[in-house]
Amino acid sequence: MNYRFTQYLACLSILLVCAAVSAQEDAAVFEPKIALGAGIAVQSLRDYRGSTEHQTNALPFPYVVYRGDFIELDRDSAKGKIFSSDRIELAISADASYTEDSKKNPLRVGMEPLDPTFELGPSLEVNISGDDLDHGWLARFPVRGVFAVDAPNISHVGILANPKLTYKHRDLWNGTNFKFDGGFVFGDADYHQYLYGVSALDATAERAEFEASSGYSGAFFKVGLDRRIDNWWLKGYVRYDNLSGIENRDSPLFETDHYVSVGLAIAFVFWESLE
Repeated sequence: MNYRFTQYLACLSILLVCAAVSAQEDAAVFEPKIALGAGIAVQSLRDYRGSTEHQTNALPFPYVVYRGDFIELDRDSAKGKIFSSDRIELAISADASYTEDSKKNPLRVGMEPLDPTFELGPSLEVNISGDDLDHGWLARFPVRGVFAVDAPNISHVGILANPKLTYKHRDLWNGTNFKFDGGFVFGDADYHQYLYGVSALDATAERAEFEASSGYSGAFFKVGLDRRIDNWWLKGYVRYDNLSGIENRDSPLFETDHYVSVGLAIAFVFWESLE
């Protein structure tokens, strides 16, 4: 992992803790229905799960929070609620990943690059221990289509299922929020072909033709912290995937059972609604 990037993560963690310790009161944090801002996110990750090549990217992003009855855009989620209560929720949820530098991967020389992707599909969330879906343990069952973006083109590249357990602790340290995810990843043959497949046209003497199959795609855990300090929003996360025993390990594009990603984000919030 990039040493300087690890330093950045350590600095953010210290900042979050110091800000929490220095807080003088345990007052409830006001959460507006709408908030707008702008920020920058930095991430260090492998080119894809199973690769040993890593990349570090910095991207600007709009900070948008909207807490509506049906549409919710928040610190770590984007979803449209179909049914929601304190115990169970069915929603259309989204996720995204950025892997632009995978075009430089030596194992994929001469192949089409892996484009940035987003995921969209239904997710069922069941409250296990908290007062509502924002506290305590949840069982979550997202199944999403995966779409690759090569602007202006968008193409469907497969389906992912990601059953997991999530623990949320809001206001863990006077305004610092904690989140843990742990679960499994399953993909269909199309998605695995997108990552690990080698067509006859792409096959070489060193890179054999390979047709991927559907099935188990690894286990993971992810830990994240986020905090508001006045008009500033800070977030950091670490994710580890173990790919032992997955389908498609025989692909010539697969190199390692271990995958680590680290991310930092900071945003300035310049407007909030009064409700």
